[in-house]
Amino acid sequence: MWKSVPDWPRAISHACRDSMNRLMSDVWTGLRTGPARAALAFLSLMLGLFAVTLLLATLEALNGQAKHLVRHFGAGSVVLKPPAAADAAWTRAHVEAFRANLGEAAWVSGARMRPPPPGLDVPVMAADDELARARGWRFIEGRALDRLDLRRGQRHAVAPADLCRSRNWQTGQVILLGREPYRLVGIFDAGGTSIPSLPEQAVVVPHTSDGLETGTAEEAQRVEAVLFRAKPGIAPEALQRRIRALLNQT
Repeated sequence: MWKSVPDWPRAISHACRDSMNRLMSDVWTGLRTGPARAALAFLSLMLGLFAVTLLLATLEALNGQAKHLVRHFGAGSVVLKPPAAADAAWTRAHVEAFRANLGEAAWVSGARMRPPPPGLDVPVMAADDELARARGWRFIEGRALDRLDLRRGQRHAVAPADLCRSRNWQTGQVILLGREPYRLVGIFDAGGTSIPSLPEQAVVVPHTSDGLETGTAEEAQRVEAVLFRAKPGIAPEALQRRIRALLNQT
């Protein structure tokens, strides 16, 4: 005798539909018998979803900012500002001491803003030949300041691309910084990341050039910030430990 084969797909479909009907019935009963409890549950669920969404958005923003800083300033970069006390000002001697002690571990540079001369509406930064490497600047045209510029006190300058475009400056051109002529030897991509008290959209000149210096010889040796950047193969954490050890010795 032949036995009939059950219609398994149809049976499963009916069972699932019955289960869903019972579930919806239970939910509706709960809503009618405990509206306050149901509203509280839904409110808790919505608050939880909102908190998770806000957390994810914040993490994404922080991640983007971190990538921006690493891309334009470097993961192994450190910026130190001298203490506010007048008798604790840092000088070029401090920069050279850091450089001598860190050796091949980092590029070290000291920078300060020059007092703006009359008629100059562009900030000018006095720095050394390692500033470009300490900042990780990418030169679009020309070159960075070098040791020869520092040794001779050359009236050479480098400037960010945005500033050069706004002023229509070209590499090799003699530009006037106030009344003082400087030759533009390089144009770099600043990346849009500034350091407090050291604006990114500034013309950079050798700190040994005397064209814009109006203070005393002692003031000319001061720096507003010391910048460090780990060289290839040096972990940023290792560089930070070495800098901290040097600071503890002073």
